[in-house]
Amino acid sequence: MASVNEINSIRNRMEHITTLERQMTATAAISMTERDRTEKILDLAIHAYESLREPAAAVIRQLPGIRTTHFLLKEPDSATATTAYLLMGTDRVLCGTHNEDILFETVKAKHSQDKLLIIGSQITDIAQSAHLPIIASFPSTSPEKTMTFAEFSPVGTTILAEHAKEDIQRAVVVFKQKDAVCMRQVIPILPEDIPAPTSELRPKVEPDDVMVLDWTLTYLVLYGIYKNFLTSSIQEFTARLKTASTAKIGAKQLNEELDMQQNTLRRARITEQIIELADQPHP
Repeated sequence: MASVNEINSIRNRMEHITTLERQMTATAAISMTERDRTEKILDLAIHAYESLREPAAAVIRQLPGIRTTHFLLKEPDSATATTAYLLMGTDRVLCGTHNEDILFETVKAKHSQDKLLIIGSQITDIAQSAHLPIIASFPSTSPEKTMTFAEFSPVGTTILAEHAKEDIQRAVVVFKQKDAVCMRQVIPILPEDIPAPTSELRPKVEPDDVMVLDWTLTYLVLYGIYKNFLTSSIQEFTARLKTASTAKIGAKQLNEELDMQQNTLRRARITEQIIELADQPHP
């Protein structure tokens, strides 16, 4: 005989699954909204980055040999250079293997003298347990928000300070884009990142060329790192959206199956009760 406990158990499971479905619906909606917002911030960061390239190229043209002497342009000796890998990890849930993928590819690429600078406490814990050398680590942003340029700047200034002290000679950002792990060198700035100027006019710079170049290149590095961080954040929100949407569909299907089981048990119980009444002797 179908028991009341069985029916109540299914009802309780359905209530929990309904709650999960609502949570996944909300997570999917938030992830989509924040992904769209982050894409707009990325557009602004790319615009800022591009606006710095032309003046930098124009000043470099006025300073022969600067590419082989400036600390943000000079390519180090590859045999002895120490590289800092900037890992764009995440503390957001439902992002799949985001942290593991980034750390795995970094470990494959790094040499024994290389170091890590990490965003995200989860990926930091994994790196520490593997006894990897860490320059510094920064907490990930809040689950539903993307860091602004001002909030993110300490990451870039830390790596610039390490480079200025000559503790590192190269910096590479490790991030995810379209489900793939990407690596992008940001220090020294690659020649292709500062193309030849489109104008032949000499820019008016004050107080002097070198000071303006220092400022421009510094912000090129900062915005270069930041736009890669935003790209990785978009990947995170896309992964969360996909996971939440899949979970929502799964929860709905499971609830439908449980509803069918509940209705079957109810009908069986009603049928059994009718049979019991029919078998009772009538006065």
